[in-house]
Amino acid sequence: MIEKASKAKLKKIRQILNDKKIRDTEGVFAVEGQKIIKDLFDKNHAFDFVVFSCDFAQNNANKNFITKLIQRGVKLFETNDQNFEKISSLKKSQSILAVVKKPSKLSAESLYEKNALVIFCEGIQDPGNLGAIIRSATAFNAKEIVLTSKTVDMYNPKVIRASSGTVFDVPVNVGGYKRLDMLKKDGYKIFVSCANSTTAVEIAKVDKSAGPCVLVFGSEGCGVSKEVEQRADSMFTIDISKTVESLNVAAAVAISLYVFRCSRI
Repeated sequence: MIEKASKAKLKKIRQILNDKKIRDTEGVFAVEGQKIIKDLFDKNHAFDFVVFSCDFAQNNANKNFITKLIQRGVKLFETNDQNFEKISSLKKSQSILAVVKKPSKLSAESLYEKNALVIFCEGIQDPGNLGAIIRSATAFNAKEIVLTSKTVDMYNPKVIRASSGTVFDVPVNVGGYKRLDMLKKDGYKIFVSCANSTTAVEIAKVDKSAGPCVLVFGSEGCGVSKEVEQRADSMFTIDISKTVESLNVAAAVAISLYVFRCSRI
């Protein structure tokens, strides 16, 4: 059964999209876009409800997807195109939005492999950067991503969109420094990325054969903190042209993951 979306329902959706506290309290997050929603559906994520515009329901392929949602027992709501544009966080909406229940626990069963790679993000603020980092971590088979409390919320809709839906393909741990200390205690070597340091080694020259390791990256504006530097087993830089001051943090993560992974194949 498809219900008409009430004003209260539309207001709730806007709150979920825009407010981390609401997402945390309700235990849900919102995603927009047919591809991501269908991917989450195919991976059997638990949907709280789905809302779509009248136009969306006119397409035959979309009708088939709506039928699948009904068969799975997902609550469905329809609204007019004007209302949907008002709640959408996209410049041009894709006419469908899903509110999905947060996974109760993200598995990290394969974390303790001999050559496991973990990404640690300290204070990353740009949701596009974090989403791209998660996508790279998935592409290069990182076993976990650790976030500090000052890092942007992984359930921010812009993070999910920038990750192309891969945000749920790699375990994300919000344990911050405690998690970093635990990994170090378990034998992980801590490699800290930095733009300027007299003790840093160029990434190509770093000894990368030391077993499981954590690659640490700091915020866009300030880099890593002294608190993290003190935990480092090694500091590394990425050699770039002198005409460029620094790399975007998402680009630095992708390059570092590729270099470390290639050294372990």
